[in-house]
Amino acid sequence: MTVRKTNKLLIGALVIVGILVMSGAIPLLEITASTNGVAYYHKGIEGNSEANGGGDLLDSTSYVTSWTGGGASEKIVITGAVRFPDKGFWGSPLYTSFVKCWYVVKIDGNNPDVQINGVTGTTWTSDRIDPGSAEVTGSSWFAMKAATITLTNPCSGKVSVEFWGYHRWLDIIIPKSGDDIFAKDEAYLRSGVGSVKVQNQLVEEGQSAKFFVETGYSHTSKSTITGGQGWVLNVYNPSGLSVFEKSVSDNFAGTISWLVPAGSYSSSWDNVYKVILRNELLNQDDDWFFTVGPGMSTQVPGLPSFQVIRGAPPYHPGDQITVRMTSTKVANPIAGFWVWVSYETSVGTTTQYIYEKSWYPATQSGDASYADVTFTFPDTGYARLEASAADSMNLNSGISELKFTVYGAEGRTQIPFDWWQLAYVIVVLIVAIIVYSKAPIPQPFKMIVLLGLIALAFYFAWPLLTTDYSHHAT
Repeated sequence: MTVRKTNKLLIGALVIVGILVMSGAIPLLEITASTNGVAYYHKGIEGNSEANGGGDLLDSTSYVTSWTGGGASEKIVITGAVRFPDKGFWGSPLYTSFVKCWYVVKIDGNNPDVQINGVTGTTWTSDRIDPGSAEVTGSSWFAMKAATITLTNPCSGKVSVEFWGYHRWLDIIIPKSGDDIFAKDEAYLRSGVGSVKVQNQLVEEGQSAKFFVETGYSHTSKSTITGGQGWVLNVYNPSGLSVFEKSVSDNFAGTISWLVPAGSYSSSWDNVYKVILRNELLNQDDDWFFTVGPGMSTQVPGLPSFQVIRGAPPYHPGDQITVRMTSTKVANPIAGFWVWVSYETSVGTTTQYIYEKSWYPATQSGDASYADVTFTFPDTGYARLEASAADSMNLNSGISELKFTVYGAEGRTQIPFDWWQLAYVIVVLIVAIIVYSKAPIPQPFKMIVLLGLIALAFYFAWPLLTTDYSHHAT
């Protein structure tokens, strides 16, 4: 390959990377935070925090945000203080009176739905508060009342806090007034999202049950778990006793195994085992699996199938739905179905249950058996129905699942068609055609640019291709 061709390929690669960076497909920089507060001196007023020093307003350098949608973060506590130092040199304020102080909180994160103290938005301003003295000429610190902030919904990024005040002063002989920022501080926001998924739902005695575990942050320094790790994985047998426990570190992604011992299966009771991943600071996620005797995996009933027999999409809060579950026997008659109906976040972690491990006796129909489950959607979000068939020997099938999207109030447009997104696709394709047909550049380089533009068009088109607009106004 000649040097000229190599240079062309290199330039082409840089162009493609540049396009992906500008489009947001490749983030240019990660969000960083300055965890050392900055104190300012303005018109005779100094801002600081008496307890922490150095301008620190926040009580921590990082906070763990919610695991689930609707969940709350760690409490964020802000404490600031001000004083009016004596300055005897020419030009300094001769008199200062305080009027009000306040905090301004800003969130720079990856979730536009984050809430600050219950209000959706990325900024929050506290009430203007009298710091406790109308006239100060000494060096005493006057502490503001601490403010407590709660973020709702998962978020990664940073929180910035500014300490502001409005005051009046006499500068030489001229009365003046104004708003000034006295101190600023920042801290990291760490996502507390975690999940556990069972990889093999049917496990014979003597084999290993495998769980894929992903963890975010948990503030291990505040954990009560032995070893300082902020997550713990537990396996519970059908009677609710823990038979396996393992601590897990932050930012872990991998498989954890448990060897199922002899005696774990019983033909006289259910063999449903529960796996729970707990974030000791915030919340939990769970999943289920079943034990069977050695060599009995081939005798379990068939996976349930689903048929919605009452209730048609689109679904909204308050809608009731009935789903029929059907399974075919293999070795023994089907006795019934274990059923779970849960709500989950967009990342797949469970938030709450409508039904948790509920039993529905089966009605026989030849070799097949069925049961109907009815439930009501209580809120918007994602709902998931899971079911496993169980026979007369308490052999369980694997779990089948059916997912639902629950939209807002009836008649409200929830997902309008994104015409701007379509316009981006059209513009990029037009540019691609112009470049290919008119650009006075060598053909190989032209092809590289064309491929980059096509990739960018596909990037813009992907949300349009993966969004269901069928039940909503466009």
